[in-house]
Amino acid sequence: MKTKAGQIYFLLAHEVNSATLGEDEEKLNGH
Repeated sequence: MKTKAGQIYFLLAHEVNSATLGEDEEKLNGH
């Protein structure tokens, strides 16, 4: 996704996944 809309969608999806899978996010961050 090289379009600005695609990038925004990807970022929003990542935020939703981070909020839903908070534990996995912490594991990735090493906390």
